[in-house]
Amino acid sequence: MTLSKSSSRKRKSKSRKTRNSRSPRIIQVATEKLARSIKMLPWIGYFILGLVLLDYVFLLIPPHFLNPTWELNIIGHLVENVWAPLLGFALVFIRQENGFKVLELRILSWLSRLMLLMAIIYFLSAPLIISNTIKIQQKSFSGLKTQLETQKNQVAQFKKQLSQVPDRQLANYLRQQQSSSNKSSSSDTLLQQALSKVEKEQLKSTEQIKKAYKKQKLSLIKRSLKWCMGTLFSGAIFFVFWKHTEWARKTSPN
Repeated sequence: MTLSKSSSRKRKSKSRKTRNSRSPRIIQVATEKLARSIKMLPWIGYFILGLVLLDYVFLLIPPHFLNPTWELNIIGHLVENVWAPLLGFALVFIRQENGFKVLELRILSWLSRLMLLMAIIYFLSAPLIISNTIKIQQKSFSGLKTQLETQKNQVAQFKKQLSQVPDRQLANYLRQQQSSSNKSSSSDTLLQQALSKVEKEQLKSTEQIKKAYKKQKLSLIKRSLKWCMGTLFSGAIFFVFWKHTEWARKTSPN
């Protein structure tokens, strides 16, 4: 009986030790030290907002307004890097204390209004993306038509020149193009072979141009759709931030 009791006690002590070893070790940190670290977050937010402001200034210099490609790229940059101002605003408004200095409270109230302005800018950027995409697409399609028309005129002029070339030169041309030609062929046969070769090259070049145009068009539509959705989401987030920072606008002294 004594042996069984002692063995059971040993088992219980071992199980307690294993449980204690498996449980995570918790280390207490002074509240003052944590509060000191949290107080650094608004200053980091101000620093990020300052970098964002510099980025916007250099991004808009030199300005090329009414240029659809430039405007579309600017909006795309704002959408792709929207995380920076959002992070800056979030860190600035993270507070534990209730008391504020008058100057800082005025700054916070103006930053809250700035978030509403940025929400409006992002919302208005969506129709601007659509209009600029249409303009770029129309310009690209016009360039495609011009390129195909130029190629067509060049081929027509080349065909006209071929019809005036002697038979010997036509035969030499076909040999250079690795085409099977017979020296005893008539001038009409040689001309038909040369024209057939030119038409094949024209068809191949036209297909390559159209393929590149379709690829560019698809890339433009995908990029514009992504940025358009990004402007709507970004504007919504800035609007929510503005609503939740109403306390800064109401408590700010005049």
